[in-house]
Order: sequence, then structure tokens, then C-alpha cells
Amino acid sequence: MKPIENTCLDPGTWAAGLFRPKEEDLQEEGLQDPELDSLLDYIWEAPPEQLPHQHFLQTAALLRRSLPEFAHAFLKEHLNSLCSRAALSGRLRRLPRRTSFSRSEELDFVVTPHGYNGKESSLDGSALLGFLRCYQLLWFRGSARIKLRFSAALGLYHYSLLTLYGRVRIWVVPPERFGIALLLTTGPQRHLGLLSLRARRLGCSALMPEGLYTAAHQLRSAEEEDIYEALGLEWIAPESRDGEKLPV
Repeated sequence: MKPIENTCLDPGTWAAGLFRPKEEDLQEEGLQDPELDSLLDYIWEAPPEQLPHQHFLQTAALLRRSLPEFAHAFLKEHLNSLCSRAALSGRLRRLPRRTSFSRSEELDFVVTPHGYNGKESSLDGSALLGFLRCYQLLWFRGSARIKLRFSAALGLYHYSLLTLYGRVRIWVVPPERFGIALLLTTGPQRHLGLLSLRARRLGCSALMPEGLYTAAHQLRSAEEEDIYEALGLEWIAPESRDGEKLPV
């Protein structure tokens, strides 16, 4: 590892003993770990804008106090600057912000990283991946390196980050599939089933990871509102999607 040159690193934000001169032997202290070494190698090479700064301490403090506050701060302070588009999804999006949550709650976000075109190769060296690796190094539980995973249930790719207080899933989609990904990851399952049933009755396809194919063979997937419009519905707010029937 080369001497670090990035000035935005604050030694106080790092776990003790991780950053030491190359000549110091870590083996005696039991810190030899291939996955951790690969993370550290990335840190040494990463451009300054991808490295942790004071915001990490702020968001960690928010997480200890309120999970919804942490989620919105994580979105505003980090994901929005690393992606061309980002939004909160999952159960947290469907519930009022004042609802109480356990610290084991899963947090879901749908994002389109800068330069992402749907191919995994376009994420190599991305600022988002660099940020997540740095974040994992600060707050990880276990040393599994962050990598793109596929969810067979939703047909979407995501990064999974296990923090000290719960799992964060970052669903990565190209811009033309942002709406359908937001809808599928927000749920709930009952609501998605009702939408698919209505779509079939109208001669459309069921909801798919690619979107909704209408009777005119047009794919609706970029915006949630477009999907509801294709089904003859007004957009339904996430907190109103728990009903047994769709609004007339």
C-alpha cells in the first residue's frame, strides 16, 4: 500500500489500527484478512471525493436515534450526490415518518448511479461502489466484500450492506426502469398483485422487472405514475397501498 495522500480522511473516523505504515507487521495482531486487505487497497487508491468524511459520523449518530431520520439523511447527504436519481423504497416508504422502528429494520433505496447503462461493467470504479466499500469498512459486520447481487424474487440487482444496526439494500437500475423498480421494491405484495390482476383484465402484461407492457405494446417503466396511468388509475401514494381493493 502506498502512503495516503487524500486530505479528507479524518483518522478519528477509522477503526484503530487499520491505517498504519506499510512496514508494520499486522499478522501478529490477527488482522490479516484477504477481503479486508482488498478494501484497504481500494481506500489507498480511491479519489478524495469517494472517501469518508464527517458525514459518516453524523449519519451514524442519526441511526442510533431514529431510523427514518437516518434513511432520509443517507439519501440526501450521500446517494443523491452519487447517483443521477435516487429514492427511498421498501416498507419505510409506505409508513409515516413518525412510526417507530426496530434497529433491525431493512432499508431499501432505488438508485441510478452516474453513468450506469444497465451493464455491470459500467459500475466498475463508480463513485457509488467506492462509497459503499468505504462505508462498509467503517460500519461493517463481517468482511464479505460488497458486490452486485441478483434477487430472483424481484428480478433486480442490488448491493447489500450489513451495518451495525441493520441491512441496507441499494437496488441499482438504469433510468428507463426506475419507476417499475421503485414500485416493486416498495410493495406491498398484495398491492402489486392487484395491479397485475387489473393489467391482465385490460389486456396488458403483469408487472415484470422490465415494466408493464400495455395493449399497444408500449413498455411503461420509467415512472410509477406512467404505470398507474396505463392501468387507468391515479397514482396511489405509498402509505395508501395497503388496501384490499384498488381505488375506483
